[in-house]
Amino acid sequence: MPYRIFFLVVVSALLYATESSHGGRKGGKTDIKEFVNTNDIIWTYNTTAHKRLVCLMDFKKEVTENDTQFERHHFTRQKRWAAKLLIGKFGIWSPEDRNKGKPYDYMEVITFSQRKWVGAEILEYQHDDNTCGVFTVMSGNAIPPTFSHELRVKNSSIQTGPKEECKKQFRKVVGEGKKIKGAYDHRCHKALKYYNENFLHLP
Repeated sequence: MPYRIFFLVVVSALLYATESSHGGRKGGKTDIKEFVNTNDIIWTYNTTAHKRLVCLMDFKKEVTENDTQFERHHFTRQKRWAAKLLIGKFGIWSPEDRNKGKPYDYMEVITFSQRKWVGAEILEYQHDDNTCGVFTVMSGNAIPPTFSHELRVKNSSIQTGPKEECKKQFRKVVGEGKKIKGAYDHRCHKALKYYNENFLHLP
């Protein structure tokens, strides 16, 4: 998959430059497998993406040793829900960490049906209680490839919002000059309950 390799090389260089200017990634645990292995919906709370997807959320179907199968939903301008079934293949982003026994901190995302490569997502920061995290999201749908940042929050904490440390680390990763957009508000819950009976248990 030549384009995938090209994409990862280019984005690695971009992220290295970004990390250098921001003072590097936050130390501490970043275990993406642990973060996504939940029965909670994971909402995207804030994003720097040029094209914002409203009420964007992930819902886990299955997690194995090396990957996860999940649904990704968002609310469209036509006031309908759109959904994709995706697979996230776990990996360790930094070559320096791959032989140190560290947990997975990123995943390559592909479509379930056609195994089409979508992009990659790096967990930059994970709160100690695992209720929120900061992600760098890399999209392979454009040339040159693009990347954005997301603050994601578990459904069990969505009413109170992300922890202060999560918000602080998100602002640190984003840096100066990028516009932060809201992707979630309380209406997402109501719309989701009417959309899918699997989510009727939501508070």
